[in-house]
Amino acid sequence: MEAHAPFREMVFHLYAERLAGLMQLVQEVAFRHLDERLAAWLVERGPHIDPSAPAPSPSRPPASNRGRSAPSGQRKNPLSISSVASR
Repeated sequence: MEAHAPFREMVFHLYAERLAGLMQLVQEVAFRHLDERLAAWLVERGPHIDPSAPAPSPSRPPASNRGRSAPSGQRKNPLSISSVASR
């Protein structure tokens, strides 16, 4: 074990960092409101967002979903009375 002390210290250091991050995340989820966490994330993420990129249109689905939806006659609402009654 003494021959590998630097490796052991590195592993324990990385484990301690991960555990501290997990504890911080649990504390934030448990004690901070969602809007506060979202605002903090947006402020942190703000410099990484390209302001020249066009904003997605709320009326159009994402490009990955375009053209893949079922025809309107084949869509089923999982909460409709007929789907619940047939179960």
